[in-house]
Amino acid sequence: MKKTKKRKVATKKTKKRADENVRASDKEIANAVTRKIKPQFPCHQPEGALMFAIVENAIKDLVSVGDANQSTAKHYLNGRMIHAEICGISADWIRRVLKEANLSIAYHS
Repeated sequence: MKKTKKRKVATKKTKKRADENVRASDKEIANAVTRKIKPQFPCHQPEGALMFAIVENAIKDLVSVGDANQSTAKHYLNGRMIHAEICGISADWIRRVLKEANLSIAYHS
């Protein structure tokens, strides 16, 4: 007689914990990305620090689950990123850094 394996049924609590782990992981990745791009901004000047803060905020909004700002962040990060370009930083380079970190800025339908 074969023994059947019992599968654990995921409860709402375990699903919530898994979602929190994913969220924490994405936030850690977003923080790593912002640490990588920050040295390129002239943060020693108030204007440079402001420009970095705007880009950093968009990256953090990108990984915020259920945040209404997520689509705005995707739109900004897919666009020209004028705040980075003012500081001489290529928007394409920032998108490459995001892609290398597996942070998607693609729109999902």
